[in-house]
Amino acid sequence: MSYKLAMLLSTVFLVSVFLLGGDLCLINATYQTLDAMSLTVNQRISREGQISQDTLSFVENNGANFVSVTSGTPAIGETYVYRLEKEYQPLVIKKSTMKIAVTRSCVVGFYNNQKGGVELSEIKGQ
Repeated sequence: MSYKLAMLLSTVFLVSVFLLGGDLCLINATYQTLDAMSLTVNQRISREGQISQDTLSFVENNGANFVSVTSGTPAIGETYVYRLEKEYQPLVIKKSTMKIAVTRSCVVGFYNNQKGGVELSEIKGQ
C-alpha cells in the first residue's frame, strides 16, 4: 500500500519538475529570440541612421515591444540605447505574466551605405 502512495507522490513531483524545466526552456528560447532580433535592429538603426517605421514594425510583427531608453532623437555617431520586451505566461514558475527583456545599444549611422552612413574615423572625430 505504501509503495502506491509513494508512486503517486513521486509522479506529482516528477510532473512539476518537467513543467519547471519546460518553463526554463521557453524562457531561454524567448530570450534568444529577443537577442537575435536585437542584432537585426542594431544593424537597421546603424544603416538607416534613425529608428524607422520598418524597424518598429519588424519588432512588433515578431511579438515584441520596442522601448527607447535614450531620451530624444539620436544624431549620427551617437550611441542609442533601447530595450526589446516580450511577455511570457509561465507554466509553474509564477502565476502572473513575466516580462522578458534585453537592453542593447548601437551607434547610429555606423555603416557607410547609400543612405548616408558615416566612416568610423568621422565618429571618433579624427
